[in-house]
Amino acid sequence: MPQSFDPVFGSWNTESQIGSGTDGKVYLISKTNADGTTEKSVLKMIRLGENRSEQKSFNTIADRADPEESEEGYYETIIKNITDNIEVIQNVDNGKRFVKYEEWETRRTSDGKGHIILIRLERARSLPDLLSEFSFTLDETLRLGISVCRSLVRCRDFGYIYPNLKPENILFDRRGICKLGDFGSFSCLEPSRTSLAFKRTQYYMAPEFIRTGNVNGTVDTYSLGLVLYSLINRGRLPFTEKYPEKVTVSSLDTSLEKRLAGEELPEPALYDEALFRIIKKACAFKPEERYLSPKQMLADLKNALEKKPFEETVYEDIYSVSTDKKPEEKGAMEDISSVSDVKKEETPKPKKAVSLREEISIPNVTPMDYAGGKVKPKKKRPTNFEALPT
Repeated sequence: MPQSFDPVFGSWNTESQIGSGTDGKVYLISKTNADGTTEKSVLKMIRLGENRSEQKSFNTIADRADPEESEEGYYETIIKNITDNIEVIQNVDNGKRFVKYEEWETRRTSDGKGHIILIRLERARSLPDLLSEFSFTLDETLRLGISVCRSLVRCRDFGYIYPNLKPENILFDRRGICKLGDFGSFSCLEPSRTSLAFKRTQYYMAPEFIRTGNVNGTVDTYSLGLVLYSLINRGRLPFTEKYPEKVTVSSLDTSLEKRLAGEELPEPALYDEALFRIIKKACAFKPEERYLSPKQMLADLKNALEKKPFEETVYEDIYSVSTDKKPEEKGAMEDISSVSDVKKEETPKPKKAVSLREEISIPNVTPMDYAGGKVKPKKKRPTNFEALPT
């Protein structure tokens, strides 16, 4: 980020770029408090209207609501959508299941040709960062899946589907609570489908979402299924090199091609019948054969964690695991086509957040030491896959 933009939000200065995604770059920022202490935070910067190689050109967007809309008006609409999304998350969730948005502002570029959206977020560690220090056991994988499913259910509670799920967007705050990130802007931008950031994201996308870009009611749980698969497959997606060989971009592309062709997922390195059946259902090639809501997947993950016998559950509707009345029969694709077409259930009262230590049992470190970064936990020994029951 050019230093000419400093300070941001009045007193913050950028230190370094720490990430990038399909719709922006992420920076570490800091400020000096009155008592001389240094405080750090995270800044996400989204640029609009400048780099046409990273997003669709305004002139090629055929599905604009108003064909007579000016380019300036088009980007102003995008900015409003992003900030409206942020305000929804801030007001409804307030940092419980999604990374908290502290403050935000919009600017024009120095040449006046583009727009910049600056968003300050709470600091959080990503799942890949955590995996650099921990290997997940089977139960920890189930607990993580349960936590993410609860966040996806929270999305549905206020009428959204989260289509951008991948390891980088599964985050843990300073208290160790699992949250989702990148929610405030994902649904508004149209990045180039050839960009490297999008290419990394599509490795976790449902086939029909990659082909058409249309969101249905199964794309979030599909992506979660692939995340869980990678956790019990030594961090590797299906159809890639087996450990200890290095995963190549070529094999990732092959993995994507095989999923797009509908090939059945191979068994992961850490095999558990119940979890693998959950993953296969979440990642079924046909959308109507998948979990049609995160509540369904949540129920099966909890049953697997409790070691209950796996049974094929007949769900009575797509937004709850059980209900007193059966809904009118509809075609499967009609049911999952849109959240707005289905009557949303009443928003439940928020529950007390569960800490990361409780959900995935971080070893050899107290929650306070972890939160303050005073102690780095020791790595777990690699799981002895061969000793596990099959």
